[in-house]
Amino acid sequence: MTVPIDQIYLNNYLFLLGGIVFYYDWLLTLSEEIQFVWLAPRTGGFWIFLLNRYFTFFAYLAVLAPQFVPFHEINACKSFVLYYKMSSMVEEAIIGGAYTHPYLN
Repeated sequence: MTVPIDQIYLNNYLFLLGGIVFYYDWLLTLSEEIQFVWLAPRTGGFWIFLLNRYFTFFAYLAVLAPQFVPFHEINACKSFVLYYKMSSMVEEAIIGGAYTHPYLN
């Protein structure tokens, strides 16, 4: 199956747009995070919040960067896809844990 190059570019640029919105939102809420989270008591909810916020931040950086670098080996591409899927599963587990955590209910 051959994908037209313009479709690949469109996919990459839309992926980049999602990253821009994600990191822009992250920066917009940083001052509130410092005020309401970093100065709050260290509870279970505090750690789950930080794990969710910062794991997602760094995992998305690692997923976003290779979108614009061609893979020269199939193994590198397979590793990237595996990382992408695994990091998505970890993020979903963190969010699921946050909804079932007793401090947050």
